[in-house]
Amino acid sequence: VGDADARFREDALRILRALRFAATLGFTFTPDTADALLRHHAHLRHVSAERIGVEMQKLVCGRHAQAVLHAYPQVVQPFLHAFEVQGISALAPDLVPRLSLLLSCQTRTQAQETLRRLHIAKESRRRIDAVLLALSQPPFADRVSVYRMLGQLGEENVRVLLSVRQAHGEDIAQQLTLLKQALLEGGWSRNTLAISGKDLIAEHVPEGKEIG
Repeated sequence: VGDADARFREDALRILRALRFAATLGFTFTPDTADALLRHHAHLRHVSAERIGVEMQKLVCGRHAQAVLHAYPQVVQPFLHAFEVQGISALAPDLVPRLSLLLSCQTRTQAQETLRRLHIAKESRRRIDAVLLALSQPPFADRVSVYRMLGQLGEENVRVLLSVRQAHGEDIAQQLTLLKQALLEGGWSRNTLAISGKDLIAEHVPEGKEIG
């Protein structure tokens, strides 16, 4: 990049873009570039939140994200605040599981604010918030609790929840067995039931909360 100091002074976003390239493509930095990253990273505060959000989302989903986040925490800390990086490389390269793990050490309010600051899409924010809330609860351990969790989160988010628990080092074998059994049985969602509200109305059950 020639004179790294000059390049980063021209556009501070290049600092974050450099980390994104390292995280997604496995690049390493020459010593002068690495030093310049650390000297100038404070200038990122002058870059728009939207541009930072784009780079951070790509960085977090990178194949080498764990190594980069571990090596340069002071660069990303202003945008993530407290974050948990251990185990992120074991997760699918998707925002929902990876941000769920990264932000699992934050309070729910802090995590919601971080997600807004990174301009994460509304649907992804909703899913991450649901997973983080479930992480704060005991793991499901029986048929009733796995049905309840499926009803609250849906199958896709329950699988994300389990992948994050596993990345944290938890043994999820029993939970996977319970999940598999529940999915085979069906009945945890109104969409999988053998009857519908219309069937009940046809049998002269009064409409209202009882049917719900």
